Amino acid sequence: MKEAKNAAISYGQQAMSYGAYLKMTAEGRKKPEKTAKRDPLAMDFSLFNTDTEQIIHSCRGNVYGYVRVSTDHQDYARQIEAMVRLGVEKEKIFKDKKSGKDFERDEFKRLMELLEPEDLLVVMALDRFGRNMAEIKEQWLWITQYRQTSIVVIDQPILNTKLGMHGLGTFVSELILAVFSLMAELEREFISKRMGDGLRLAKLEGKKLGRREKPIPDLFWELKEGFCDGRISQNKAAKDLGVDSHTFKRWVERTEDVSGAEEWLSLAVKREAAERIARIRCAMIEYGEAAEGT
Repeated sequence: MKEAKNAAISYGQQAMSYGAYLKMTAEGRKKPEKTAKRDPLAMDFSLFNTDTEQIIHSCRGNVYGYVRVSTDHQDYARQIEAMVRLGVEKEKIFKDKKSGKDFERDEFKRLMELLEPEDLLVVMALDRFGRNMAEIKEQWLWITQYRQTSIVVIDQPILNTKLGMHGLGTFVSELILAVFSLMAELEREFISKRMGDGLRLAKLEGKKLGRREKPIPDLFWELKEGFCDGRISQNKAAKDLGVDSHTFKRWVERTEDVSGAEEWLSLAVKREAAERIARIRCAMIEYGEAAEGT
């Protein structure tokens, strides 16, 4: 086995020093000059792309396209142009401006009802199809198994469910989809763990979580005095402060026994220190750490 492996390596390469080898590999890792966007799977799909166009033109049923963008500010013109160039009729392209977090999309649902055996569904990329991998697998099963419809993914043609020329098909595409699903699941778990670790550290440091309280502006004290004297209405005071009337009333109630801004600031500093200590104690109990010395 070792002899077979070394057969592909020249004598000069075998004699190469480790330093020279590191230099050679570093050169190979250098980023190439900016050219066309690289494929996300970093593979040469030229043969598959030929198949993609052939699949669309040889389809015996209807060829539908599906494009999606997340917001009204985004444009799906590039997706439509790519599909039309490959032979998809513009009138048969369904368009959604909706988040990919789920499949609650009007045009997508309408398209799913139209699909028949021997039809073909064309999407630009897997993330245009959706972002929830568990639900993507459910929809994939519905389209390919229940509707007997083929799928073409322009930017990731290895996912095409009809690649007969290269001996690929639904089985291989679903296998690759399962790998993508596993990678997405591992990434979600990693993000969740990282967020959990960050939350634990923040709690143990006594940081206040959640939305910050709106600070009481200096103008409040003057308006509070006018409100308490009956010279200014609650709505007028709130409008001058740029807050709603309920916020102004809450500030009045919280500062009922406070004479002014300096006293309120002093009390706020003491209150924050006490609350921070209490948060640290609670966090230590929550995570099973001794609260002594806090």
